Amino acid sequence: MLPLVAGDWGEPGGSHAPPERLTWQRDRSAARDEPLSVEVTGPGRPWYASFMVHRALDQAGVPKEDTANQTVLACGTGITEPGCRITRGAGDGWRIETSAPVPASHPYRVLYVQWPSDGQGRPEKWASWQLPTP
Repeated sequence: MLPLVAGDWGEPGGSHAPPERLTWQRDRSAARDEPLSVEVTGPGRPWYASFMVHRALDQAGVPKEDTANQTVLACGTGITEPGCRITRGAGDGWRIETSAPVPASHPYRVLYVQWPSDGQGRPEKWASWQLPTP
């Protein structure tokens, strides 16, 4: 299971605020340009997803989100040039994967997923997870 960075499930007590500090775990693979693929479950098909990949971190381990350090690979409703795709996974899961390899120069990666509201006046549900660094 991936570490939850932040989320809002649209219900009382269903929010998880963004952290002030992040610690990044490394996987055991060598750093290389490679596609990313993650399977998530939630309240139906996501209508938007993005891999936010970062070149650098601040002193608290939080990714720098300026255009020089961050690339966003998005897909979903209304995205005309998708950087990722959403497909059916196993069971209730949905696979979200990049359309092309992610550069090894951007090793700090966060997956953001958003689901549509489940009723008029109800908020959308969303979550973001930390991916291990290569």
